[in-house]
Amino acid sequence: MSTERRICLVKLNSYDQPSKGYFQMYGQEARWDEANNPYVVTVAIVELLDGRVVSVEPTRIKFTDS
Repeated sequence: MSTERRICLVKLNSYDQPSKGYFQMYGQEARWDEANNPYVVTVAIVELLDGRVVSVEPTRIKFTDS
């Protein structure tokens, strides 16, 4: 696996413009449904250019490297 970081755009919410950042890796996050049953979802971990690290649904990132 390559250790090179990939540049991407991240849509943090539906109101703001996408933020530029560096994709770090895919991970897993535990969540709970309405009946308090746990389940696991895949997330993308991205470091934004301002230094914040966020985890978002993979469909919210767009790779911009060529």
